[in-house]
Amino acid sequence: TESALSLELAAPAAVDLAARAAWRQARQDVIAANSGPTTLAATAIADAGDEKPEPREDEHSPWRRGRAGTAVGRAVHAVLQTIDHGTLDGLADAARAQAAAEGIPDRANEVADLVRTACASRPLRDALASGRSWRELYVATPVPSGDGDVLVEGFVDLLYRATDGYAIVDYKTDGVRTEADIDRAMERYRLQGAAYALALGERLDAPVTRFECVFVTPAQVRTVQGRELEQALDEVRERIAVLRQVSAPVAV
Repeated sequence: TESALSLELAAPAAVDLAARAAWRQARQDVIAANSGPTTLAATAIADAGDEKPEPREDEHSPWRRGRAGTAVGRAVHAVLQTIDHGTLDGLADAARAQAAAEGIPDRANEVADLVRTACASRPLRDALASGRSWRELYVATPVPSGDGDVLVEGFVDLLYRATDGYAIVDYKTDGVRTEADIDRAMERYRLQGAAYALALGERLDAPVTRFECVFVTPAQVRTVQGRELEQALDEVRERIAVLRQVSAPVAV
């Protein structure tokens, strides 16, 4: 009838399948680019790809953040953070206090001896002579990667201004005993140092020219510099790019 409501259903618009596929791919690309981690610890970058990364201490406590290793190692790090590297004034008291804090009061003399070993090393003497050094330096710097930035973070034991740029020093209290042990440890440490160098290189007024590991048992210094450091930097950039994609969703 004339009073009846007449409904006209419009024919569905033709779907442009190619345009829809392009839109979905663009959407997936955006999701993927923003789904990976936006913050990476230098130690995580160094451990990426290792089937059995070294166990690490609980880092929730502020005084343990950024450090791994034994109670002796933590005590050594803590003393080196505060002691005068030149005079060693107050070393015995500091070693006793930190050993007690770590629950190993009977090993205070061992802690003090390891601190002496570190302070006698060439990198710590160079840092002292430079007149420009920074201890327990927290690093958190955006590093370009792909379509975005990744915040690379970590704690640098010691940074100093050398004649040719900056040098990063890391104290190593691992229970290594042989050259082969140190060689194996350096496979990971060189990447940890390169991650620090990459982050700091984005902000400093001169390049990071070397990463120095000061082993205290036995007393030895290993230095990553020149072409070896450049190769480590390239590997760190590759690992960051891979880690950014690990959480990316699968296309549907």
